[in-house]
Amino acid sequence: MKKFFLLSVAILLGLNAARAQQPNTSSEDCLKNISLYSDYVKQNNLKEALPFWRNAFCCCPDEVRTKYPSSNTNLYVNGIRIAKYLVDNATDEALKEKYVDTLLWLHDQRAALSPAQKKAALWRKAVDYAKYRPQEVQQIYDLCREAVQLQQNASESSIIVLYMQQANLLYTESKIKAEEVLNLYGELTKILDTQKANGKDVAQVRENIDELFLRSGVASCENLVALYAPKFAETPNDAEFLQKLVNVLSANMCTTEKIYFEASEALYKVSPSADAAVKLAGVFKQQGDYAKVKDYYQKAVEMEADNAAKSKLYVELGNTLNRDMSSPKEARDMAKKALELDPKNGYAYFLLGEIYAGEKNCGSNDFEKRTVYWVAVDCYEKAKQVDPSLTETADKYIVVYKQY
Repeated sequence: MKKFFLLSVAILLGLNAARAQQPNTSSEDCLKNISLYSDYVKQNNLKEALPFWRNAFCCCPDEVRTKYPSSNTNLYVNGIRIAKYLVDNATDEALKEKYVDTLLWLHDQRAALSPAQKKAALWRKAVDYAKYRPQEVQQIYDLCREAVQLQQNASESSIIVLYMQQANLLYTESKIKAEEVLNLYGELTKILDTQKANGKDVAQVRENIDELFLRSGVASCENLVALYAPKFAETPNDAEFLQKLVNVLSANMCTTEKIYFEASEALYKVSPSADAAVKLAGVFKQQGDYAKVKDYYQKAVEMEADNAAKSKLYVELGNTLNRDMSSPKEARDMAKKALELDPKNGYAYFLLGEIYAGEKNCGSNDFEKRTVYWVAVDCYEKAKQVDPSLTETADKYIVVYKQY
């Protein structure tokens, strides 16, 4: 235990200094230490590996390091594993912080070996920084930026998500502007698009950064339009992108934006379905474009195979014709078609009741004009019969129209 403790402290004092103070061992001793610590590491016995690793790291002659470059690299890679072990098992907080210093220092030493090692070391250092010193948000953010700049389209999933997380935190603390978060999201999205095109499964990572972006507070309608408009212009037939665009705009209450309507129609063209047509009808209803509402309900009816579902669509179309387009006769035809397909569709009787109750030109005197209310009440009574769940609502209409 004493030896283990002393060797641990030696790490804390700085391995470069320790190496400078001790003469190099022979090549034979160096290779022996490498072999022994490597065996312990393979067994995941990092406690026993530590003294042999430390001797190899401090005191192997340069000619051995040059002759065996992979072993030299592994001294840093495995040293990082050992340092993490020490951090995770430290009970004294002051000692733990020194182990963290050592861990981060080892990442730096690995990065100095070669450009390839720097790419690997930087993102791992950022991840460890976030794990052990999460309060150092700016430092982690800077490390992520440098790592992504080096790795580009080969950037690891963990660093992409971490980068976005730190951007959110800095934006929340007013340390970076919305434009920087917006640009970062666009940059990371392009990287993920490239990775996906190259066959990598990035669905979960994409979902994670999308959620982070939407929670950031940066996603105003203006910013979203600025971010997605160029991509929409480039890939107007990409069904996956169009679905995402529609979902994002909808989630952020940007459904009055022109791009929302354009993307919704583009999505329908590349992936037509009854459900998509119904959604589009709802989109254009918000806009007050009832001609298109009618058109898309008709398309939905044509594509719907289930009779009960088609019956409901006829009722929706009838409601639009009656309430929004002042076409009660056509609406009545829709209600009858709905009942032909599903005689138990109580809402079709509701539609008929509303049509008859709204009729103003039936009869030549007051008595004859009031007779339409008889028919309206009969419709609501029929609705209760075919669908008892509508009884309470139907009774309210019956009370209103019986007085006439």
